[in-house]
Amino acid sequence: MAKQNKSVLQKQYRNKEVDGFSLVRTEILHATSGEVDPKTRHDVLRKAARLIRELYILNTKLQHQLCNSRPGSETPPHYSYGGGMESANPARF
Repeated sequence: MAKQNKSVLQKQYRNKEVDGFSLVRTEILHATSGEVDPKTRHDVLRKAARLIRELYILNTKLQHQLCNSRPGSETPPHYSYGGGMESANPARF
């Protein structure tokens, strides 16, 4: 009985994992206007990580522009990315 329960739980987990990767892949396609279509799970993770980093950088730049456009405003605090990708080779992504 326990072995059957374990296999059912594993199958449910695999199905959730497939659904999760499918969702991330769909969002990558949407965010890149269909230009990036990752085929493997590894590609999905790499592309998602790259997009998150790019969005972080863009958000930081926009925050600085917004802050600089307001008279008398201070520069917003710089939040460290902390993703460990700063030292990674950007060509890999």
